Amino acid sequence: MTLLSARCYDTLLYMTNWYHYFTWKTAAITFCRYLTIKYNAFYKFIDSEPEPPFFMFANHAHKHDPFLIGGHIQHPLNYMANVEAVSPFKAFWGHLIGVYGKKKGLPDYRAVKTTVSLIRANHAIGIFPEGDRSWDGRNTPVMPNAVDLLKKLRCPLRIVHLAGNYLSWPRWADFPRHGKIILTYRTIQADKIHEMSASELTNTINQILSQNDFSDPELNKIEYSGKNTAHGIARVLWLCPKCKNQDCLAGNLDIISCSVCGESWNIDANCRIAGGYGGFPNLQQWMDFQKNEAAEGIKTIPTGQHITKTKNISFSILDPRSDNQTEKGSLFLFSTHLEFRPLNNTSPVITVPLSEIKYYIDNFNHSFIFGNEKTRYKVFFYGQSALKFITMLDALKI
Repeated sequence: MTLLSARCYDTLLYMTNWYHYFTWKTAAITFCRYLTIKYNAFYKFIDSEPEPPFFMFANHAHKHDPFLIGGHIQHPLNYMANVEAVSPFKAFWGHLIGVYGKKKGLPDYRAVKTTVSLIRANHAIGIFPEGDRSWDGRNTPVMPNAVDLLKKLRCPLRIVHLAGNYLSWPRWADFPRHGKIILTYRTIQADKIHEMSASELTNTINQILSQNDFSDPELNKIEYSGKNTAHGIARVLWLCPKCKNQDCLAGNLDIISCSVCGESWNIDANCRIAGGYGGFPNLQQWMDFQKNEAAEGIKTIPTGQHITKTKNISFSILDPRSDNQTEKGSLFLFSTHLEFRPLNNTSPVITVPLSEIKYYIDNFNHSFIFGNEKTRYKVFFYGQSALKFITMLDALKI
């Protein structure tokens, strides 16, 4: 490339991305600074930030993690994120700050191609390699394709470990809390990444990002505060430990109650549980109880009987070639298939064999998306638990 053509390329790159730089820097000194104060964020910088191109990996539990992290990254980040079904305003805002879409579930080759192009143009890429926000305050292992991409492109990795981001605003909750978020920044240089095997690099990243907000000794010393701490609890709790009925739990103020047996519990801003049947010290242990009950309960369900169901949902097939018509009805899970039964008796029952399902994911807390390379289905739950079906399908090990 000649000097003239290189300057033309740099000018074109600047003209294409000036709005990203301007928007991000403006957000860093306004919105990011506001979040730092609001959530009492504390920053630790163990290593210096590399020059672009580089990747940024972080564990993810809070809806504002990208801004809490990016406000203290010197170079504006381009975030790979799910933007499916977001509002036009959010999509436009995301475009301004450098967000580019990735479909959850199946590999998205368009997103990978965009990532490669951005890295080759000396940009910084932000990825949450777990693939989604934590439901229970524990991070999950990084997805192998994120590590493969990092190895392939041979650039440095900025790793940001967050603690307290889940307790500051649990994924399921309607309202945030105030306590403390601790962000620790580290760097693994490109030559070190090149020397490590994929398994060694994966283990190193997992060790750095490992976090459990409920067992973290530093967070256990902090009293989080907030209002309406039970609001939204039906998104994450779906099994009453006393009467063992499903989809009967609701939250009001700081009280969780069962509409069937009348039992109630208190939950504080640290997600600690008090009173009621079960003796759970915190929300995480209640969620572990649900997982165990799902795994054991599936073994006792007779062949041909449904494992679980949820009424009053909306069902649609996400097909760009059709009108994506939505039907209301009930969703049933059997040991061999998922079944949608519409309220409209003239509409057909839709049956999807579990053997044909290649992925199943929650989408922004309120819907459940599943399918394969050819067909993608969406279920909208209207405040009920999409996590219940994910937990059941995990137990079935499809």
